[in-house]
Amino acid sequence: CPLSEGLQDYIRKQCEENDLPMPLILAMIEVESSFQSDVISESNDYGLMQINKINHEWLADEYGITNFLDPYQNVFCGMTILSEHYNRFGDIDKALMAYNMGASGAKRMWNIGIYQNAYTERIRATMEEY
Repeated sequence: CPLSEGLQDYIRKQCEENDLPMPLILAMIEVESSFQSDVISESNDYGLMQINKINHEWLADEYGITNFLDPYQNVFCGMTILSEHYNRFGDIDKALMAYNMGASGAKRMWNIGIYQNAYTERIRATMEEY
């Protein structure tokens, strides 16, 4: 894993606190950003976990996030968003879909019977490597 030991330790601790498997978070970081902390996508997604700009204001207000490209703050944000989806929907695949396409986009898919997509399958396949 190309992440620093300090960041891996931080992720491990956050995983324990949020009851999320570390291989899941590592897979998400690999899929989202290929472990590049300074990447900003064309759709305004920032950093390791590709936190969309639409989330920046509430994350800054609620958690005091100041730099979405900082690996620690970015991972905190990504795990916070994923945890909220997981707690709300009770299923990792649903949480991943909501993380990837927003809750309303994911709900539209679920309403037509789709509970996994290319994103969830890619995360699960990558997770197997960890």
